[in-house]
Amino acid sequence: MDVHAEADGALDRSQIRFDYARALVEAGGLPLPIPAVADEALLRHYLSFLDGIVLSGGADYPPKMYGAESHPETRPCAEARAQTDFMLARLLFSESRLPVLGICLGHQLIGVANGGGLIQHLPRAEQHKSVKPGLDREHRVRLAPGSFLHGLFNAESIRVNSAHHQGLDPSDVSDDLEAVAW
Repeated sequence: MDVHAEADGALDRSQIRFDYARALVEAGGLPLPIPAVADEALLRHYLSFLDGIVLSGGADYPPKMYGAESHPETRPCAEARAQTDFMLARLLFSESRLPVLGICLGHQLIGVANGGGLIQHLPRAEQHKSVKPGLDREHRVRLAPGSFLHGLFNAESIRVNSAHHQGLDPSDVSDDLEAVAW
């Protein structure tokens, strides 16, 4: 499980949201936070203990990490988190077969780590903006028949929360990835 590391003045911190940990425990998992330390050997060691990984949400990745210029609305996460996440993603997709769930920023990491691009700011995506801090909007997503998610939920669609201003660029998604929810 990935941790949330954000700049906090002159100090950086690693933290995990209670709702992530609680959801994993309720699903029968044992959350094991991975600290924001970009050390390949350490990350490989963590991966050797895991049955799956959740790449969590957070602030934006610095656009330089995926070869783009910064948009004025981009609010980068801590450099330590960005470096660790990109290293972890590279190891996940080149050396492991672990199932991966990307939530918000984690979803974007899956896309850019596999060579895709991001739309750094979605100015007219009101349905994806928080109602107020701590209260996200909700909307339905359609699940691909036969997909793992479809089988997990046994449903054609599910309600999800949404609070982000960035998204994967649909014209620049890796052929190695397959969309299973829209």
